[in-house]
Amino acid sequence: MLVRLLVQALQTIQWVLVNDVPGKICASQTNILIVTCVYLIVMKLRIIIDILALAFLSSCNTNNKYPTEIEGYAPIYIKKSEQYSIDSKAAQPFENPGKIYRYGNTTFQMEIGKGIHVINMIDPKNPTKIKFIAVPGCTEISIKNNFLFTNNFEDLVTINIADLNSISEVARSKGVFPVGIDNQIPEQNAYFECIDPAKGVVIGWKKAILQNPKCRF
Repeated sequence: MLVRLLVQALQTIQWVLVNDVPGKICASQTNILIVTCVYLIVMKLRIIIDILALAFLSSCNTNNKYPTEIEGYAPIYIKKSEQYSIDSKAAQPFENPGKIYRYGNTTFQMEIGKGIHVINMIDPKNPTKIKFIAVPGCTEISIKNNFLFTNNFEDLVTINIADLNSISEVARSKGVFPVGIDNQIPEQNAYFECIDPAKGVVIGWKKAILQNPKCRF
């Protein structure tokens, strides 16, 4: 994992400097995506820092002195066929809520790695969840003119939310976010279950009692 992350960090830095992707997006897209330019630049810098930090801090335990049983983190998987599927679903319970974005009388709250809760705030004393926008791998959110901007793993996607019962993806910029959920271990100096690509794609992490774990952040 360490070697892979170091290579990824170097490739990301080179990619930012040589290709200037945020600048190209600003120059080539419609007004719908212009609002994301500053956001992309900030996120790109933060992502590079995260990659470098994780590359130097994370590694698999190489001294072969693994604990027999310990509390740590286990990956949450989805099928690879569902990785880039975006859909509007019935309201879902909170599990690992994240950022909140207020838009008119509606609040959108991130469910990290899974999607976005849509909450009716017409009566602030009685907020009601009305929909769940499933976006695997999501961690960020912004909204303008009924267009929702978020990340579907490494891709920046634009979603038309004018009709919450029939949302639609209207634009996708591939590879804008080079760090995936699988690299975002929730806690430093913690053991975690090594990722098994055969089980699917990681969309998050959960605390669990691990048996003989061989990876540690």
